[in-house]
Amino acid sequence: MNRDETKALIRTMMSIWPNFHPNNLSDTVTIWSNLLSDLGVKETMTALRGIAQTSQSEFAPTVAQLRKAVEEARKIDRWSNIKTQLIQASYGRLLE
Repeated sequence: MNRDETKALIRTMMSIWPNFHPNNLSDTVTIWSNLLSDLGVKETMTALRGIAQTSQSEFAPTVAQLRKAVEEARKIDRWSNIKTQLIQASYGRLLE
């Protein structure tokens, strides 16, 4: 994620969790942007949406919690792809 994407992420978090108000937004964006630079904006926002919809915490997620949610989503996607490939391979053998 780049700086602008991270800024949008943090602003979204501020809207969802009213008690999440970084003291210095610019510094927070810089730090979070560096820590999330290897993640895509779409997968990160999807992970944030999932946390917001399922978490009972009144506190915003940490960088580590957000990264963990992204990794869990990636694992599910990989497993789904493997299942699809196995089904396609099995179906192909049935047609032979």
